Amino acid sequence: VSGWSAASWLAVAAGWPVVGATIAATTTALLARKLRTVPDGRRLALRLAGLGHIHAGRSLASGVTRAWWPCALAAAVMSRRARRAVLMAAVVPAAFDWWSTRPRLDPLTYMALRSLDDLASGSGLWTGVLRAGVLRAGSLDAIRPDLTSWPRPGQRRGQRPGQPRGAPTTVQPPTDR
Repeated sequence: VSGWSAASWLAVAAGWPVVGATIAATTTALLARKLRTVPDGRRLALRLAGLGHIHAGRSLASGVTRAWWPCALAAAVMSRRARRAVLMAAVVPAAFDWWSTRPRLDPLTYMALRSLDDLASGSGLWTGVLRAGVLRAGSLDAIRPDLTSWPRPGQRRGQRPGQPRGAPTTVQPPTDR
């Protein structure tokens, strides 16, 4: 998920939809600026950024209801706003999936079964994390979000994670000599 999309959706979930929309609009404008030499670049930027933010929202909702559900549950117990955000993360993607696939189940049964599937998947993930002693070892890679658009500290743009600092950032094609 793009870090900017995550920030946009986080602002919406925190109750600041105008801030979230502003972040999304700004990233769209920046993309349009990058695509200014492309024919119909503004329209393409709007389509790409819009779809990117929508798909990021679905991915984040899936993360909330699957991998991060224990954290989401704790937040929902403590905050009304978090309860609404978690409920929306569970209901909206499931409703869209039910609508697009039209299974032989009524919407409520479909959403309940999907929620159970999400809980089972997340429980398996957390069981594995805890059994492996990952929490004691200090590594949370299995449950850490990957914000792909933001280089990690000390990482140059175009550098792959784990790549040494002095290594070239692009792969050079072999030359025929």
